[in-house]
Amino acid sequence: MQYRQEKVAQGGELDQTRERLMKPIREKVYKIISQVAKDQKMTYVLDKRDELAVILYADPSFDITYKVLDILNREGN
Repeated sequence: MQYRQEKVAQGGELDQTRERLMKPIREKVYKIISQVAKDQKMTYVLDKRDELAVILYADPSFDITYKVLDILNREGN
């Protein structure tokens, strides 16, 4: 039980490793989102996930998801 707590419980070794690996990816994505938003002169960018519907309506022309993905793909990461 103690081993499980140390390795896979919340805040354990697995969580710490996942956070360490994901942090640079998250930072890069947020940087590109910020760049695209500034280029498009947007004031807000909302996170719209399938499991968490925060937006009741959004004009698809304002969706920058594919612009961000395009930049990430061009950078090869």
